[in-house]
Amino acid sequence: MRFQGLLGRVVLGCALLAVAGCGDEGADGGGGSGGASGSGGASGSGGTGAPDPDDDTLSGVSRVIHIDPTNTAPNQDGSLANPYASWTSVSFSNDTAYVQKRGTTYTSSSNITVRGRSNVILGAYGSGARPLFRYTGGSSAVLLESTSGSTVKNLEIEGGASTWALVRVQGTSGSYTKNNTITGCHLHSAYGPNNGGFGVYGWYNDGLRVLGTEIHDIALDGMYLHFITRLEVGYGDIYDVNTRYRVNTDQSVSSGDGIQLNGLYDGFHIHHTTIDRSTTGNKFALILNSSEAGSESASGVIEHCTFRGSPGAPVSLYIERGRGIVTRYNRFEDTPMGVRITGGLTSDNLIHHNLFYDSTDGVYVTTNAAGVPAGTRVYNNVFYHVTGRHIGASRSPVEARNNLHARAGDGGVALYSNNATFVSSNHCYDTTATAGSLGVSGASVVGSPLFVDGPGHDFRLQAGSPCLDRGVDVGLSVDFDGTPIPQRGAPDIGAFERR
Repeated sequence: MRFQGLLGRVVLGCALLAVAGCGDEGADGGGGSGGASGSGGASGSGGTGAPDPDDDTLSGVSRVIHIDPTNTAPNQDGSLANPYASWTSVSFSNDTAYVQKRGTTYTSSSNITVRGRSNVILGAYGSGARPLFRYTGGSSAVLLESTSGSTVKNLEIEGGASTWALVRVQGTSGSYTKNNTITGCHLHSAYGPNNGGFGVYGWYNDGLRVLGTEIHDIALDGMYLHFITRLEVGYGDIYDVNTRYRVNTDQSVSSGDGIQLNGLYDGFHIHHTTIDRSTTGNKFALILNSSEAGSESASGVIEHCTFRGSPGAPVSLYIERGRGIVTRYNRFEDTPMGVRITGGLTSDNLIHHNLFYDSTDGVYVTTNAAGVPAGTRVYNNVFYHVTGRHIGASRSPVEARNNLHARAGDGGVALYSNNATFVSSNHCYDTTATAGSLGVSGASVVGSPLFVDGPGHDFRLQAGSPCLDRGVDVGLSVDFDGTPIPQRGAPDIGAFERR
């Protein structure tokens, strides 16, 4: 997995297959077919940490069925000694793990469908590379339908020219799936025709978790999730999505995003994930929008992520519906616009302790036919080499405090107003020119912020920085690194509190 940006590369260990209280099980039976929101002051947590894709430990199952596509022995029974050679030999039962041998490839036009089951694991055993399921059909490679408490773990799933989705998790409007997990997987090459071609696709899910999963070479969305509550996405890497753009730049044809949340998406937590849109155009890295009534009240947290854009993908994070969404501790780099807040069906957005650099615009707040986005707060962010508007607003109210604005040979301006209303104070501008036409806000300072290494994107403050102790208390308790605020009598300006 690439794990770009904040994560760097994960050092992976190796573990043997272990099943607590589970003996080697042979013949299978049963049905089916083979084939957080948070407060602005909290630091946030990524759960238990990045999953290890070499850890095949299984828990909570009563038996294990083995699949080894290289096995040619007769009388295959799914045991470790005589595994099934094909996923089509399997019928799925509750409380059972189905594991493919590492280092093997299984190719089939038949998908793997788990329907109406609970506590099923699709995973790996042995040593070596993730097992590969190469799907050549025209549906979804793996389908969890009306299934809950189940896991797709440590598999590489490769699609092709006809693949609709690599993993699809599907409930119904009257019965959401609950607490399914996709973890440690590598999903790639879904190029389905027409409106198909997704990494993870889902409708009507509650508590879905997508962790430690790499998604790339996708015709449309890396993840498209409709009617999704309590979603967690973490420790992932999403890139080379909306690849149809390379064939046809018309957005009616190439309309994919890194992640799109649609319908009702309350209680989401997206963290420690890189969404890189630098290789294709159109749409967004992450979009929160819906035509469904009630989505204007959806809440969630976006933190510790890295967003990259391209001239053809003009906005990294687009928020048009939701209330009290918190965007914090993220990096927005090389993007035409970091965050865009649009319209009267989103309100009370809090954007704090983010880093915006080597980009055109940072944050922009504007109206649409639904009205004015109320209550936007932009606190303690760093804007460096943002060549256009660091914080811009059109006919909208914005409260901006404790932000650090620095040029790097460019003409970017800290605050831009098109008939907007700014409440602004306690910023640092490297020069008065950086303040722009709105001028230096009250209780602000002008001077070099004394970054540790601005060009190297280390925006921590050195001793003697004019930003030290010059911020105002806005109710935030920890900085980008998790350092408590304040360290002295008053908060520092910017995203890092100097110890």
